[in-house]
Formats: sequence, structure tokens, C-alpha cells
Amino acid sequence: MAVVQGAAYAVPAGGGRSFFWSFETADPVEAMSLRPMEWLMTPFGMVGVGSAALVGTWAARRGVLADPAAHRVLLARTAVGGLVAAVAGGLPAGLAVGGYWEPASSLALWGSSALHAVTGIAGGLGYAALIGLLALRVGDRRGPVVRAVAACGQRSLSCYLFQSVVFVALLAPSALGLGGTLGTAQTAPVALGTWLVSVLLADLLRRAGRRGPAQALLRRLTYRAPAGKMAR
Repeated sequence: MAVVQGAAYAVPAGGGRSFFWSFETADPVEAMSLRPMEWLMTPFGMVGVGSAALVGTWAARRGVLADPAAHRVLLARTAVGGLVAAVAGGLPAGLAVGGYWEPASSLALWGSSALHAVTGIAGGLGYAALIGLLALRVGDRRGPVVRAVAACGQRSLSCYLFQSVVFVALLAPSALGLGGTLGTAQTAPVALGTWLVSVLLADLLRRAGRRGPAQALLRRLTYRAPAGKMAR
């Protein structure tokens, strides 16, 4: 996912295609060594991710998505506010990627990056709220498409890891390196196709009555019995 996120930060002018050195480093070990520094260089993004995790914890404890009918107004406000903020905050970066605006300074460049990162988190919350409203509308009328998407959500960790492996294999400089030549319009179908494959695989696991491999491993590690005792 980091590689795909890096493509969203691509700047066609001025040399490099991204704000992060690791996205353009062919040596995987060197790229990994650069990423902790890059995280420290993006404090707004880190604050945004941490804030989203706290909001998610708060929403889960209050059953916001488990009972969307009781939180319809909150979900509607979050969906509208989050998506509007994401579009507005991503506009400067989008204009830069499209070549319609060239930042006058490095401060403007990093400012647009920080704005894009923070409002992107708001957009994620907005999409989550929108999905809650859609689930409320669908109700119990679950067709094969809805069941497949729900299976993907129930196995989200496994699907996320699968997508990450595919993106790294296709886009990273240390692998096929397509991220250095493909533009945003070309990588979008790759991302969509990868997601569709993950939905299909999740649905096959659902039909077989099996958890995702990552969920099964995490559950085994979390609920592992002490040495010498069998788990009940």
C-alpha cells in the first residue's frame, strides 16, 4: 500500500516522482532503512493515523457501525464532512500531479502533502460512514456481491496483506518496478483489479467456512495456551 500511496504523491516536474526517497530506491534493504526517517518527516500523517484509530475505537465501543440505524445522523454528517474535506484537501496535490500547478517552494510542496495526508484520513472516516449508511439501506437483502464484499471485510487483514504483496511485486523498484513508469490513471485499474481478486479470494474462503490466513494466525498467537496446556 505504501507504494500506491507514494504514487498519489507523485510530482511530474522537478525530477523525482514522489516525496519519499524509499519509493525510488531499488535496494530493498536501503528502502527499509529510509522509512523510519520518512515517518518522522510526516508528523501530520502520523497524527492523522493515530486520530483515526482513536475514532475507530470510540465508534466500535458505541456500536456506530454495528447499529447504523441508531446513528444515522452521525453517519450522514461524517460521510459528507469527511468526503468534502478529502476532496478539498487533496485538490492541491492533484493539481500538482496533473501538472496544472507547480509549488513555488519546498514549503508549499510539503504543505500540500501534509494537507493531503490529514484530509485523506478524514476521507477514510467518511467512506466508513457512507458504507454504514449503505449497509442500512441494504438491510438483510444480501446478494452474492454484498456477501463477497462482507467476506472481504471479515478477512480485512489478510486482504490488506495480499494487496500489499501484489503492489510491492508490481510497483516497487526492487521488483518489477512498474511504479516508475505507470501514471496514476494506469495504476488505478491495477489497484481495482487487485482489490477485486482479494474479494474473490475472501469469498472462496467464506464458502469453505475458513478464516483468512492472517486472522487465523493472529487468533492462534493471541489465544495461545500457556506452555504445557492445551487450549480449550
